[in-house]
This record gives sequence, C-alpha cells and structure tokens, in this order.
Amino acid sequence: MVDTERLKFEAWQEALKARGLTFNIEDYIPLVGYSSEAIADSIKELSGATFNEKELILEKDTIYHTNQKPGVPVLDDAVSFLKDLINTKNRLNIKLALVSSAEHKEIKVNLERIGITAADFDAVLSGKDDLKPLYGERDVNKPLPYIYQLCSEKLSIPPENCLVFEDTNAGVLAAVGTGMAAIATQNDFTREHVFTGAISKRSFKKMKISEFVNEQPSSISTSLFSLLSNTKENPVGSEQNQRDFFL
Repeated sequence: MVDTERLKFEAWQEALKARGLTFNIEDYIPLVGYSSEAIADSIKELSGATFNEKELILEKDTIYHTNQKPGVPVLDDAVSFLKDLINTKNRLNIKLALVSSAEHKEIKVNLERIGITAADFDAVLSGKDDLKPLYGERDVNKPLPYIYQLCSEKLSIPPENCLVFEDTNAGVLAAVGTGMAAIATQNDFTREHVFTGAISKRSFKKMKISEFVNEQPSSISTSLFSLLSNTKENPVGSEQNQRDFFL
C-alpha cells in the first residue's frame, strides 16, 4: 500500500556504511521481503564482515523510523483496490486481513498515511510481533509460512479458501507454503523476483474485485477459477506458464 522499500534500503545502506561496508541496491533487491535478521545474516555471509547483528538492525530501524516520519510514498492503485475491498467486503461476505513482516507500530503509521485503520480489517497480523509468543526470538517471519497459518486460524478460514496479494518472492513463498493461492503484485524493487508458486503476476492498476469474487456473496469468479485450475499444473515460473498480467 505504501512504498517502504527505498527507505529500508537507504537505512541498511547508512547503517552498513558506518561499519565500513558498501551496500548497493543490487545487493538489496534479492533480499527484499525477508526479515531483518535474514538480511543481516546474508550481508555477513556475502561480505565476510564481522559485526553485531542486533546492533546493526537496531541502528537500521532507528534510521528507517526517522526517515519514515515525513511520510512514505503511497501506491495509489493498490490503495484504491484496497479501499474498494473494504467498502464491499461485508456485502460480498468476505474477510480481509493485512499480513505484514513489519512491527505493529510501523503498520499503524503506514495505515494512517493512507487513511485506513486496523478496524477496517478482520485481522491485522505482524510477523515481527505476533509470532513471538509462539516461537520466541526465533526468526520465523516470511518466507516461512507461520504468519499465514496464524492468519488462517484468526479468520477461521482454511488456507485453500484464501487468496493472497504479495509483492515479494518471500511473501509468495510464505502464502503458498500455507496452501493459499497467491497473486504476485511486483513493485519497483521486486520486478526481477521469480515469485515461485504464484498463480499469476499482476498490477493493481485497473484490477477489479469482480475478477476474483462474483457479486453473489462468497462465490469465486469464473476467471479466477480458470486461472487457479490452469496454474495448478503450470505455476508462474514454470516453463509452461510464463504469462504476465499487467492491466
């Protein structure tokens, strides 16, 4: 809904520069969508450098939250689609959840930026916060499936009846690993991501709810049913199905 990736990249870059390390956008792109812990581990492995990961992440987070305060760029097409969903979900008898790797406080700030509150959703889940009571300090955020498993439980909806929109390969892997169908909605930082297991790659531009849910409440649309049936055999990323959808 908002473009946080550039601010996150710049925060990582500044924190690493203070440690004498160069971090380019090409280094960051494959890591987009992964937890801070996973990114720090990857940086340490690739650079061969020695640093305190917790201190690095804390400094990165401080820089990010400082840069976030003036406002994060809004993804207008995504927000428009989300608001349409919010306005019609009760009539269509569908449930709507927000599932993020970020902390709840960051989610709250970003929702305020687009004029939406947590009350507009049936569930708002943070991979950073909501998994801690279950797994402690272990890094079990995306691409592991636990946050989407928790979401399924919170909504009381089985995974096979859920449709997920994700803009990173890590997010798609988490959703698919739970048994959910995932549509990849790439951003400027994830255009080269493979999106393993996604049923299609789409843009929010001109996307309509009727493509996924019929006017008859709780009824899956014919176009989505056909897409699901086809991609069970030929998922995005396979040689048989290389179709991209940008409307």
